[in-house]
Amino acid sequence: MPVENTTPDTARDTAAHTASDALRAIASIAGSVLVAAALTIIWVARMSIDRVLYVSGLGADGEPTAGWFAFALLLLAVGGFSVAWAARGLRSTVPWLSIWTPSFSVAMASALFLVASQVTCTTGCPLPVGLAFTWQDLVHTTVAVLAFALAAFAMLQVSFVEGRRTLRVLSLVAGVSTAVIAGAGGILSLLQFRTDIGSILELVATTIGMGWLAVLGMDTAIARRRRPRRATWSPAPRAVALHRSTSRGAVTGPLVAVSR
Repeated sequence: MPVENTTPDTARDTAAHTASDALRAIASIAGSVLVAAALTIIWVARMSIDRVLYVSGLGADGEPTAGWFAFALLLLAVGGFSVAWAARGLRSTVPWLSIWTPSFSVAMASALFLVASQVTCTTGCPLPVGLAFTWQDLVHTTVAVLAFALAAFAMLQVSFVEGRRTLRVLSLVAGVSTAVIAGAGGILSLLQFRTDIGSILELVATTIGMGWLAVLGMDTAIARRRRPRRATWSPAPRAVALHRSTSRGAVTGPLVAVSR
């Protein structure tokens, strides 16, 4: 017969796990809210510009949206760090995707976006090649591309974690979509061909990536709330069971004798 294990060590462990789960749930929700706020700012800033402009161009020197864009990237970085911390423990079941955890990918992408918020591109956000080359543009372009790549890699990693089927499906769709759309937009930018379409593709890829990060945070919070508590029940000691069996025998013995 199971009895409740109420040892002090077990009680302390249970309380510690409960507090940890609650803290991680709060961090993941806060991170999701910050990421959603950052995405909203980027969209409002982009809608305020009536000409062809890539997302990075919103923060270019001299743009009226530069300050808001830098603030949005700061929110994205802080939100990404929060979600990465809360979602640690997830790991892909595919060997080549499990070289490090999705949390590490998200954290590294967030760090790169933090750099991008401080090192924006120059006026017009030109490609860092030829006569237009500047170290500022090179740094910004490099960290932005690497951040997108790490974000897409994190999505693919989460696509193959254990459990959380809905999150896995969404992550796979988001990862493939982000990689393809961002890649197409980048190629158009390099070729300086149909940059109007390329800028839209980059905005769509940005929306998918940031939306996925917000979903990851909320899903992590839900998973933390549903996480089963550590078992606090254990089988009754053999001596206790034997004692109860003996007690029942002592009571029922006379009744059997009388019935005979």
